[in-house]
Amino acid sequence: MNAIKAQDPLNEDVITECLENIVKAFIQFRNALKNFYGKLNSEEFYVDLRPILCGWSHGKLKDKGLIYETNSQQMNINNNNNKENEKVKSSCPFSGQNYTDNMDRRKCIGASAAQSITIQTCDAFFQIKHHPEDEKLFRNMQTYMIREHRQFIHDLAMHSRIRSIASESKSSRMRTAYNQCLQSLWNFRNAHISLVKRFIIQPSQSAEAKIKQLDIKGTGGQCLNVFLQRVRDASLSASLD
Repeated sequence: MNAIKAQDPLNEDVITECLENIVKAFIQFRNALKNFYGKLNSEEFYVDLRPILCGWSHGKLKDKGLIYETNSQQMNINNNNNKENEKVKSSCPFSGQNYTDNMDRRKCIGASAAQSITIQTCDAFFQIKHHPEDEKLFRNMQTYMIREHRQFIHDLAMHSRIRSIASESKSSRMRTAYNQCLQSLWNFRNAHISLVKRFIIQPSQSAEAKIKQLDIKGTGGQCLNVFLQRVRDASLSASLD
């Protein structure tokens, strides 16, 4: 936020210092990912844990979804207390989507790194543009965030001029710091791809995993390799010459 505040009135020194601190933070992010390798068995994750994280918006439940019986019963009670033909709305606690009494089958995606405010905040802050399909997926993921996080990303995207300022700056230090941030973001996303290969793609080839094998998609339903690599490479597409 200090960098955003330093946009007007413009203070390039403050912005540059913030960018350099972000580079240091990404080193800690990558180190945090390394914890998975020593504390989690890839086969156990894929066979036992991942199916639980997959949600019910694709695969066998793509067309049907799930009915929450308690919620459905409450909606029927509410419906009986309202005028005939009046629709009763209920908000899904996971996706924030509204349903009526004749639409109470839920289709919620599984847990996904794209639901994290951290990385989407970086995209908004650095003014990174993604492929239209990926932008659509990110917007969908935001519906699974708490409202304040979703609003924060929206506001940041509206107000950040960091890339524009860096591209117009005559300071080589500032331009270098901005490019180093994008490289650090690329490195983090690349480390995440390595994690996905270890815990999803490789275990999917084992005999035991094939018993319960899921499509090689993210828990949010997206094709992993295409999506992750395209999003990773978009990080560097905003680099300054």
